[in-house]
Formats: sequence, C-alpha cells, structure tokens
Amino acid sequence: MQQQTIRNIINFQGIGIHSGKPVNIAIKPTSTDMGIVFVRTDLNNTQVPVKPAMLANSSRATILNHQNIKIATPEHLLAALYGLGIDNAVIEIDTEEVPIMDGSAMSFVKAIFDIGIEQQTKQKKELIITKPILVKNGDCYLLAEPASKFKISYILDYPETFIGQQVLALDINTESFIEQIAPARTYGFYNEVKELLENNLAKGGSIDNAVVIEEHKYRNELRFPDELCRHKILDLIGDLSVVGKAVKGHFIGVKSGHLLNKQMVEAISLKT
Repeated sequence: MQQQTIRNIINFQGIGIHSGKPVNIAIKPTSTDMGIVFVRTDLNNTQVPVKPAMLANSSRATILNHQNIKIATPEHLLAALYGLGIDNAVIEIDTEEVPIMDGSAMSFVKAIFDIGIEQQTKQKKELIITKPILVKNGDCYLLAEPASKFKISYILDYPETFIGQQVLALDINTESFIEQIAPARTYGFYNEVKELLENNLAKGGSIDNAVVIEEHKYRNELRFPDELCRHKILDLIGDLSVVGKAVKGHFIGVKSGHLLNKQMVEAISLKT
C-alpha cells in the first residue's frame, strides 16, 4: 500500500480536557516520509515530531515532549490519522493540548473524510511483530504477538463497580476503526473529579466530552454497551501509531493504559 496524506487543510477549534483552554489546530498535507509532525505556533513554530523518543511518562493521557516543548492528549487525533491510513501530516497547534472534541475520534475522522485522502508515491513503512513482547505493571499487562494483520484484544476490569468486566477482540482496519472504535469516548469516575481538579487536570471535562461514571450508573447514555473497553482500544491505537509505521501484530491488553502503551512502543521500536 502507498503512503497517504490529506488533500487540503483541516481546521479545528475546541478545548483541552485537562487544561480547559481554547485550542486551534490546522492539519495540513505534507510530502512522503515526513510522518506526523506537530508545530507549536505559539512557540515560534517549534516542531514536535511524533516518534517513540518523544513519549513522556503519563498515566492519564499521552504526552509528547521534545526539548521541553509538549503536546498533550494527541492520542485520539493520532488514532484517527492511523485508522484512516494517513502517514504524513503537519499539525499546527496554538497551545500544548489537542482539543478533546466530543471525547472520541469521530470529529477528526469525519473532517478527514470530508476533505479527502491523497495517495502518495512511496510505499508505507511496516512494523511486523516477529516474536512475543510483554510489558506489565502489577496485574496490568500488554502483550504483542506475531500475526498476519493488526488485531487488538482487550480486557477491561473494574470488579468493585457495577461495570465489571468488558472484553473485545477486533481486527483493526479502516472499516472496523470507523464503525467500532472511533465513536468510543473517553471516560472518568465522578468520584475522581475532585482529585483530578486538585492536580490541575480535567478542567475542560464534561458530559459533552466524556462518559461520566457514578457509583451505580453512567451519567450519560452510552454509544456501545462496552464503550469503555472500546475507548481503551482507541487509546492503544493512537499510542501505537507513534512508531510511525503500519503495524502487523496481535496486541492483547489486560487493564493496560498509557504507561504500558508507552513501554510497548519503546519495546517494539527496539526489538523489531
């Protein structure tokens, strides 16, 4: 398959879910082999390339850090680009946090479809998992195994809550991503909001851009019965896209999140 970019510029306005700040971004087409590059227009157009070495430690969201210039929460946008097969793009942004939109990847997906996708001359780069790779933290695991295609299996487990366990296994391609994964929104527990705010996070969060979980029920209507599990897969796709290549392998996550995703990106970048 050939590398791809978008046909024209796409503009978005929104707020950062953690900062609560207004954000403007412009996604622009670029040439082959450029990959995905963020440009901080508020900081002298400093570039932050999307590469494994740029991943910073964070449990609440993905953070890219290049010479102390940060891009926060890019995972939904990166997942949309990966899910639609976009290899090369420049993303201009006027603050450090990518807008949360509705909490899913659908706003980005729809806009890319509306503007169109352009095929380029060079072939896509591939990253093929050739042997099992495991990263873990306590009872949380993320395993990569060889496979002829890109597949994700995920187990989400909150045994002390009404949520219980959610399990999903899915071959990841453009169709399955758009229909099954892209609409799944980020989520948070209502009783954690105070802690997040005290840590200067979630200032822009609301039921308009997140699934809010109360003690015995969801505050808003779900898009899928297992929307939480699907959003974990969305985050994993966005984080894995940082390798900058089309991935072939089966990834099995058990209660894994951004920290293990980062460790997996680092491991597969070194070992494959």
